[in-house]
Amino acid sequence: MNNHFGKYVYPIYAFIQGGDGGMEYGMCTMILGEAKNIKDLMGLMAHEGSHSWYQQMLATNESVRPWMDEGFTSYAEGYTMYQLFPEQLPNPFVERLEAYRKFVKKELKNLQYGWEIIMITELLIRILPM
Repeated sequence: MNNHFGKYVYPIYAFIQGGDGGMEYGMCTMILGEAKNIKDLMGLMAHEGSHSWYQQMLATNESVRPWMDEGFTSYAEGYTMYQLFPEQLPNPFVERLEAYRKFVKKELKNLQYGWEIIMITELLIRILPM
């Protein structure tokens, strides 16, 4: 993740068995480790660990704009998982982008930050690898 998202600013990051499923903190993630297989466990670790690049390092405010924190985290999780478990897809984010586009079109009227989501969606469509 350091190579793609920038150097992690804290001296260490650890995964600790415990907690209630998966919860990220500044220098660690607590996970139960009850995944059915290694791919599921790595997905949980990639997702929760990615929060540190956005919540802790970029200071995204999850309570104000949860879509931003979860959106970037989901992107980082997808990118990491594609590196670990490559699939034969021209773009590993095609399915997520299509689901996101449908969500935006359907729910735009109900969202407080609708125009921000449209701008982020268009930006992602332009920058994601094809």
